[in-house]
Amino acid sequence: MESFEIAMSEDEPFLNANAKTGEINFGGRILTYLEVLTDQYYAPFASWLKEFSSKGISNKLTINLSLDYFNTAAEKVLVYPILKLIEEYQPKYSQVTVNWYYPSYDDDMLDAGQVFESLTELTFNYIGWRSHITHVM
Repeated sequence: MESFEIAMSEDEPFLNANAKTGEINFGGRILTYLEVLTDQYYAPFASWLKEFSSKGISNKLTINLSLDYFNTAAEKVLVYPILKLIEEYQPKYSQVTVNWYYPSYDDDMLDAGQVFESLTELTFNYIGWRSHITHVM
C-alpha cells in the first residue's frame, strides 16, 4: 500500500500519512475554498484511511496536527471531519494518539484543540512550541 501525501502551499495545508507506521501529519494554514478542501483533501484521505484500516498494517495510529491558521469553514469541512474519521476507525487500533501542536503564545489555537477533543472520543496531547516559525513535522 502506498503512503498518502499532499504538499503544502501558501494557502493550503499539508497532509501526509505513512502506510508503514500509521503516522499522519496534518498542518499549515487553511485559506482555500471549501470545494478544494472536500475534493482534494478529505475525500482522498478518507479513502486512504479506509483501505489502510482494512489491511491491518499497523496496530497504532498517530495523528500530528500542527495548524497555523484555519477559518470556521475549514474547521467544519476539513479539520473536524478528519478527526471524526479518525474516531470512526479508532476501534481497529490498539493505540490512537492525537498530538495537537500549537504556538505557546496562541491561546486560541490551544482552545480550538480542546474544543475538538470535547467533540470527539479522542484524547489529545497538547504540545506548545515557542517559535513564531511554522512547526513542521
